[in-house]
Amino acid sequence: MTSKMLLAAAASFLMIAANAADSDGVLNSFSGSMPKLFYDFTTYNADGTLKDLSGNGHEGRLSGSFVPASWSDQNGLFFNGKDTRIVPEDAAGLKVAGRLSIYLKVRIEPEWGKQMGPFSPLIFGSVDELGANRNYSLFFDHGNQLSFDIGNGGSANTLAVTDIADGQLHSFVFMVANCSVLAYCDGKCVRRQDGVNIVPDKNIGLPEIQLGTWFAGSFLGELYELALYDRALSNREVLALSGVDDETGGQCHGTFTFKHSDLMRRLTWVLACEDVPRSAKMLELLVDGATAWEKELLNEEIADERLGMTDELDTTAVVPGRHDMEIRILDADGKVLFSKAGPLEVRVVENKELFLNDLGVTDEVLPPWTPMEVRQNGDQTEVAVWNRTYTFGDEPLSCEFYSGAMLSATPSEYRLSLDGTDDVRLISRKLEVLKNTPSLVELLQTAENDDVELTARHAIEYDGFDRIKVKLTARRDLTVNRLHFVFPLSRKYIKATLQTLNEEAAIQEDQSFDFIPVLFMGDEERGISYLADSDQYWLPVDNPKALELKVAPDGATVVFEMHPVDAEVALKANDTLEYEFALTATPIRPMTESAWVKRCVNIRPYCGEMTCTVDQRGGKSIFDYYADAGMRSFIIWRNGKAFGYPPLPGTEYSDGVKSLVAKAHEQGILAFPYAIGFLYSELAPDWNESRLLTYTPGSDFSSAGDFLEKETGFPQHTWWVCNNRFYQNLMLYRVREAILETGMDGVYLDGTANSRKCTDELHGCGYIDRDGHRRATYNGLGTRDFLKRIHTLVYQLKGEQGVVDLHFSVAYNAPAAAWATSLWSGENLEADQYAFKSLPPECFRMAYTGNNIGVASELLHFTMHTSYRAASALALVHGVPVRPHDAEDIDEIAELWRQRESLGLDNAQFIGYWKEECPVVSQVPGVYASCYVRKDRSVVAVVSNLTEERQTVELSARRAGLALPEPFELDSQDFRIVELGK
Repeated sequence: MTSKMLLAAAASFLMIAANAADSDGVLNSFSGSMPKLFYDFTTYNADGTLKDLSGNGHEGRLSGSFVPASWSDQNGLFFNGKDTRIVPEDAAGLKVAGRLSIYLKVRIEPEWGKQMGPFSPLIFGSVDELGANRNYSLFFDHGNQLSFDIGNGGSANTLAVTDIADGQLHSFVFMVANCSVLAYCDGKCVRRQDGVNIVPDKNIGLPEIQLGTWFAGSFLGELYELALYDRALSNREVLALSGVDDETGGQCHGTFTFKHSDLMRRLTWVLACEDVPRSAKMLELLVDGATAWEKELLNEEIADERLGMTDELDTTAVVPGRHDMEIRILDADGKVLFSKAGPLEVRVVENKELFLNDLGVTDEVLPPWTPMEVRQNGDQTEVAVWNRTYTFGDEPLSCEFYSGAMLSATPSEYRLSLDGTDDVRLISRKLEVLKNTPSLVELLQTAENDDVELTARHAIEYDGFDRIKVKLTARRDLTVNRLHFVFPLSRKYIKATLQTLNEEAAIQEDQSFDFIPVLFMGDEERGISYLADSDQYWLPVDNPKALELKVAPDGATVVFEMHPVDAEVALKANDTLEYEFALTATPIRPMTESAWVKRCVNIRPYCGEMTCTVDQRGGKSIFDYYADAGMRSFIIWRNGKAFGYPPLPGTEYSDGVKSLVAKAHEQGILAFPYAIGFLYSELAPDWNESRLLTYTPGSDFSSAGDFLEKETGFPQHTWWVCNNRFYQNLMLYRVREAILETGMDGVYLDGTANSRKCTDELHGCGYIDRDGHRRATYNGLGTRDFLKRIHTLVYQLKGEQGVVDLHFSVAYNAPAAAWATSLWSGENLEADQYAFKSLPPECFRMAYTGNNIGVASELLHFTMHTSYRAASALALVHGVPVRPHDAEDIDEIAELWRQRESLGLDNAQFIGYWKEECPVVSQVPGVYASCYVRKDRSVVAVVSNLTEERQTVELSARRAGLALPEPFELDSQDFRIVELGK
């Protein structure tokens, strides 16, 4: 019986199958829950609907130019890779949570695979943002891979199957089970990740699930069957669906993996088994033959004939040395149904500095910042940092922010309601200055009455980072009805919000957010950055209006409100509510050196830097070719054995970096490797301590697949890291080692500034809520501290020429990014779109110029799928270079470097088209003109046509005496540099 017949029979005989749990025959495969969705792609109707044979009413709405497909005796539909899509009815009901399985039959010709780009979806189970917050999805990706993505709202995990575009009909099952994510092809398990606790979250993603297309691409191929289950399928069910005989004999089989943290003396282990009989009753873990852990198994834990378990064991009582580990599954009579054994090595940690150090921590005020000052101004206390002044009153949270202009409309305040009484005002004490040094100032604001005490403790660092801890203490039994923190801001400067580089919103009306870790409020020049990690004591939990921005009736003020308590909360005497967050006025530092001066490049071929002094281009070595073109710094993309890990002294990779750095220094060129990312590799030398480094629940990014092997030469799994505590210390130690060994000029960071969720108490993450559940916290505060430590260490070792080059990709964590010396971002821009079609110019200026942070930025263009010149048209009119990534890019930017040198633009003042003082303005909508004003007041204009059509450009002067050019033609997505005189 074919799988199509099997599924159709199962759908037709639902009631029979539900009562046939112990019967023989094909229906036994469906003794559990039926599919939530089943499409046989021959069952579409003339009205453009596709029958859902599961009986759950998810009929599909077809749109686009579908063509029937056939293969042998199978019939399906051909998706054309352009406009074909299917949207199920009640699509929101398909956003499953927890375990799931997706089954499909698909055929892809080799030439179709070549035509599809990354993220060409078969079924997209919703996505909130690029690369994160997935519910689940299947898509065709690089390297002929069919990739399965799942998420839980804070991370993504991908499992890829390679080489499927072979023109043959294949059946696939992708599955999330307990502790495992698995991929089956034609009944054979071809990929699995055990120890993966990440599961879909039905509350995230877009409301509509669809088949065939997403903004990043469209599927090109033939589909024959597709089914979605809200459970994991058993091994026998997978074989039945695939029409393959069971060759296991029904014997229990699986994997048992474990690793030991010698630093923390903890053993973590993962068990993942298939074909587990219902007679299984007990699970035992033995060390040297003695039972160290045991658990009685429940029926529901093996309902799908799978058993997944993970746990940890304290080993402080286990002496260092070699021990024997074994895990066993037993039936009620003590018979062993499954057993796996292996050696456990417990070692003495001799170099604890790897994980326990304070490298990069100093009280010194580093340039370009200036020492802090504390001043009294009547009843107010002023704290001055570079270019900014924070003015504090006595009341808790009373503060005003000045950053070259007054950002605050009025002083911030608290709003408190107790026992049904609104706007309770407490009696404030005099503000206390607890600490006053050039690098750190601590203040305490206190207010009280007979009922409560409210304190706000500010720790302001010399970069303007104000870490605020607020504490409300009950002095008797009472009810808190409301506790709000209110910050009235000037709408003249607070014009829009940024959560991530692709989540921007102009403040035209009120905005509300649930608890989020990062929010920037401002414009392209300045603003306020909010940062918080924990929603503990934020009540109610998951309040959709935890944060609000309200436009005041006068239109001149926008009020930022934090709502930690927006519900009735009963407190006993001495109970406390405690909150920690940070506010920073921006820009955080002066823009000391233009990205045009840094002239950073990515030498091609990608990851070929180790041979760039030998390989040829244009009759000379690639290195010399780039050096002659004007390169002044470059990234060494090539990784060592472990992906995203600093060069280890004494390794071949470290020796190669050392040689390449020496070659660069001979010509005054800076060189720095890809040293820290967002992933941690199982090939890293400290992998046994990965529990301390990767966030919990862990998720694997091994899906990068061919990408990782291409970059390192070694296939490997990589896991998302938690930037708190131990990972910071390890990376600081390794970076110091690498700089001292190789002489490298700094580090390239990949996504290191992002804020992610983690529950691991070892990292200082997570908390227990009022219901006894462990909830995750973000690590944005720790990430900012991490970047500060990296910057400090690089400065201590390399001085002001030291490089901290940050790929700024997701969270707009401005306080962290300010500790980079250069930013590189742009992969969030929509692919294959002309500039500003989906991103208004004011939002581009906020997110991609670096001006409102104070760090020189460069545009990343290779994911935009545009030409280098088209990307330059967008970037140059904002004063930003496009970092060359392809071999041909260097020729184009070299010409720009030469032109800028001849025109003296590196020493000129850039004035963007958005400023009233810009000397010229374009008269054509969509054509923009920015200017460089040289020291002799002469002007050079950069003109970009960012429309879809060729335009006749006409400029007008805002300053008398400029020699304007005659109207000229400019192609779509092109630019021209025009010298205008004085």
